[in-house]
Amino acid sequence: MLIENIEPNRWYQRYLTGKVNDQPVENTTWAYEFNTTSKHVEVWIDVPDTLDMYEARLYLMANPSKGMGDLLNAMPLAWEPGLYGDISGDYGGYNLSSTGFRHTDAMASCEFPGEDMLINYTAPYEENILYHLVLIAENGVGSLNFTVKTDFEAPSLSVENPIEKAYSNNATTITARVSDEFGLKRVMLNYTIDDWATWTSTVMSASQNQTYVGTITGQPAGITVKYKILATDIADNRAEVQSSYMVKTPTTISINLSNSTINYGENITVTGIISPNGATVTLNYTVDGVGLSKVVSTNSSGLFNDVYMPNKTGLWTVLASWSGNGSYYGASNSYKNFTVNRTPMSAICNVSRVQLIIGENVTVFGSVSPIVENMSVVLMFTMPNGSTIERHVYTNSNGTFIVNFRPHFIGTWRVQAKFDGDDLRGGFQSELVLFFVTDTWMNQNLLYIILGVVAAIIALVVVIFIRKRRYG
Repeated sequence: MLIENIEPNRWYQRYLTGKVNDQPVENTTWAYEFNTTSKHVEVWIDVPDTLDMYEARLYLMANPSKGMGDLLNAMPLAWEPGLYGDISGDYGGYNLSSTGFRHTDAMASCEFPGEDMLINYTAPYEENILYHLVLIAENGVGSLNFTVKTDFEAPSLSVENPIEKAYSNNATTITARVSDEFGLKRVMLNYTIDDWATWTSTVMSASQNQTYVGTITGQPAGITVKYKILATDIADNRAEVQSSYMVKTPTTISINLSNSTINYGENITVTGIISPNGATVTLNYTVDGVGLSKVVSTNSSGLFNDVYMPNKTGLWTVLASWSGNGSYYGASNSYKNFTVNRTPMSAICNVSRVQLIIGENVTVFGSVSPIVENMSVVLMFTMPNGSTIERHVYTNSNGTFIVNFRPHFIGTWRVQAKFDGDDLRGGFQSELVLFFVTDTWMNQNLLYIILGVVAAIIALVVVIFIRKRRYG
């Protein structure tokens, strides 16, 4: 017996002729065989309007794992008695007669011409089973289309390049990755700009590595494009993914700095331009991960500027950004770096007098430049023996400082204003200023005074001695 073998999940066509005088003629009946390991089987039959079908039947003809039929090159062969109508449980009973045996749960009939048919059958086993499919026409003639469906898994479908930005009037390419074990029938791209009130469909073209490519035409700014990708395999299983994107005009923004290096306490000026004009720009000033944001307005030409005094030394970054609107994408890719160095400092130091008597005070005064209020300055006094004394003094609002000091050693003193520097300002040392400390007048002339007193005493003693002898 010869019988045509068909592959599941493929569409086939068969020309059939109905009975004449209630008797079958050539092409009134036709049979096929197929095998599958799928437990669930559906037979879809599209019947033309010119043909009235009698029945479509499925017969289980072999299951070698259950001892029914044999294997030849891994293909099951029909259980032979079943080919002649014998029945053993679920197997056999094959026949082409209208009145012959059929499995009531594995058949479909037609009531009128053009009525499509469906056999929906679930086998009691999940092994490699051989089936026979029998088609029996009733009246009329025509070619029907049919498929045996054993694949019920939708294709694997994903968007390869999710669209994040689409620019106005530029075509957008959508790439999808699609795979299916039994093969694909088609991959469609549908898109709409009016929330599916209307839409456009296009066939996606097969590319490399299981990808399919479709194109959405350019759209004006402000439009939301929604799209669906529909993948259908040869068994008519369908997969769908949806997404959307906004179409906008790109924003351009650029900035420049007045200097690349400034000192602490100086200003940096940022100038820039943005398109579209009139947008509000945010400037982010950042150093060591800590930042400050300033919002600046632009004029009708898109120009803007900002003056900023950094509060810390180091490498700063200023970033210009705009969040965008319904027609323009935001931008935040324009930045510049600048360095803030410690401010160079200097100081002058003076004394109120350069010569004084021990026990008297000397006033030390001076100023720092640039002017800094409440700055701690060290006054280093060097004694005649080389030892030092430190005095700390704070600057006033005009950058000046003053302190009174009483030296306690006679000799040459030196004084100098010093600052070791900090994170914001550089250190300095003023020029040395000298002053002299002398002893008191009495201490300076003590020897002469003593000699004079001694001489006076001696003279007095002599006078007294002379008088005593004279007046005896």
